[in-house]
Amino acid sequence: MATETMLSDVFPLGSRLNEAGGLVLGGCDVLELAREFGTPAYVVAEDDLRTRARRGRTGGTRGLQRRVRLEGVSLHSGS
Repeated sequence: MATETMLSDVFPLGSRLNEAGGLVLGGCDVLELAREFGTPAYVVAEDDLRTRARRGRTGGTRGLQRRVRLEGVSLHSGS
């Protein structure tokens, strides 16, 4: 019988463990990513990033700041 392991919300949406117990992010096996690109590596699941950003713009995420300062450029979320 197969069991499904729930991953923490800090992982991108749709993250899972494969049959061997390896982590899969954005449809990519992280061991394969490490072999190809080396470590440490920053991996971003674009669909998850866009979904979470959209939630932030519409107020769907608690604690998200309305103003972000990035390298001297001020970005506003509309108010």
